[in-house]
Amino acid sequence: MDVPAPASDVWRNARFSRNIMTMSTPQNELDRRSDDALALTRDDLAACAEGYRLAARAPIRWILDAGLLGGLAIGAIVMTVAEALHWPAALMPVFFASGWAITLGFAAAAMRRNRRLVERFQWRCLHCEAQMIDAWGGRPLARVEVAIASGRCPVCGHPLFAPAE
Repeated sequence: MDVPAPASDVWRNARFSRNIMTMSTPQNELDRRSDDALALTRDDLAACAEGYRLAARAPIRWILDAGLLGGLAIGAIVMTVAEALHWPAALMPVFFASGWAITLGFAAAAMRRNRRLVERFQWRCLHCEAQMIDAWGGRPLARVEVAIASGRCPVCGHPLFAPAE
């Protein structure tokens, strides 16, 4: 009968791809008391940070941002045109609500896209479960930059990377 390898050996021997960053590990497979760092390197974290940075600045983001203002502008333009064409005043609330509906739709799409990007490139500290990419901050990669520079978790201070061999 095959005995499964300890979780730490499984993690060290695995070939890590971009998807390992988002994989959640059951608590019984991960010994949180161990000070052994995961067999990941600064280059792995730097690659994830750069991937997030590039994906967050993709052209689709600018389209979503333009849609936020565009929805309000469309509502205002249609209301102005309706007034110039002497359409019934009862339609004005419909045009106003339509402009806001377009804006809120683009806002929801932008927030969903940001959440998916963060989930795709996220790293967590093994000791304190702190997220390295901040989903809603002004500087989402601030913790990642500190972790790359110091090699330690910016929240709890434990090592994030395997020792250099």
